Amino acid sequence: MNNGAYMSQDPAVLGSKVEEVVRADLGLNSAVPFEVISGNGKTLDAGTMVADLATHVFGGKEAVLMTVCFDVQQPRPVCVQVGLNRQGVGSHIGSVLYSTKIAKPVSGEVSLEEPKMFGASKFVGDSAVADKLNANKDLLKRAGKFARTECPNFKLKAPRLFQVKPDNGGTLITATSLARSYALGLKVSLDVQEFIDLAGMIEASL
Repeated sequence: MNNGAYMSQDPAVLGSKVEEVVRADLGLNSAVPFEVISGNGKTLDAGTMVADLATHVFGGKEAVLMTVCFDVQQPRPVCVQVGLNRQGVGSHIGSVLYSTKIAKPVSGEVSLEEPKMFGASKFVGDSAVADKLNANKDLLKRAGKFARTECPNFKLKAPRLFQVKPDNGGTLITATSLARSYALGLKVSLDVQEFIDLAGMIEASL
């Protein structure tokens, strides 16, 4: 079982656990190389235990223990950075940052709107780019579903980020999301393959 919550703060253990999720997302049999970068989490003591409880009840800023970074090469080069937040004596998956580049250039930057109560969010910004992406209704639906701003399992909330912008003659696609639970909450997905698919849809729409 790998539901994104771990009774460990050991970088080696957490890196392997997150790698397991990424590998499952991509349907791979072999391990995906990763690098662990330390975060701003504090050493565990009585004070931090109280802070964790306050965050759980009232909300607050998460303490990031570390970030597990993946440079996925197939089916397209994608960088995935997975934050691990401290939770008592353990930890859980926090925000995830995804990025990839495509060769097609764009005239300006666009971003996906915040979630709407009714209807799909659209891309706003450079009108020429936004019009092309907004014409693909399936893209809007899937992008809105992918760029999650809440994770009920860990009571996480985060602002939406899904940008498409010019980058050295090509285009940089950057997005953030939170973990998605499935199998009755026993497993978790980071939807890495979905981001790869969305990048392909964006490339085809431009």
